Amino acid sequence: METIHSDDVLMEFCDKTGLEDPHPNDFPAFLQFLQNEHPDLVEVAWLIWKQWF
Repeated sequence: METIHSDDVLMEFCDKTGLEDPHPNDFPAFLQFLQNEHPDLVEVAWLIWKQWF
């Protein structure tokens, strides 16, 4: 099983969305990103997002 680091997921989100400085209100976009790119991480989306802020 491959280990995925939350920092890598957050940086990938920024790269793919073009957001340089995400705002806490961008969580819905982050959740949609996870649903499309990393569906196995949707259950922990809020935990990953909270690490950023």
